[in-house]
Amino acid sequence: MTGDERTDSIMDTPKQIILRLLKSAAAAHGVYEAERLGGIYDDEWPEWYAGYMAVGLTSEGYRVVRDRHGEASEPMDFLPPAARRPAGAGEGR
Repeated sequence: MTGDERTDSIMDTPKQIILRLLKSAAAAHGVYEAERLGGIYDDEWPEWYAGYMAVGLTSEGYRVVRDRHGEASEPMDFLPPAARRPAGAGEGR
């Protein structure tokens, strides 16, 4: 993704973030199928998309946050770097 394609802000919802990454993955995968696979349908596209999106989230500074029981707090709670608290902040109440 280029800086011009990034329109996210601290207020983006998980749905907006995932939708943007899905659209980017779809475009990139179309090029991959056409140029690298010679136009052949890629049966492994879900794995390709997952890898592409994981790299996209990481490169943009997002991470999945889990509660203390190992479950995601709102179905999937993505936090941009600016919204993160330092480790241990707010604990011990």
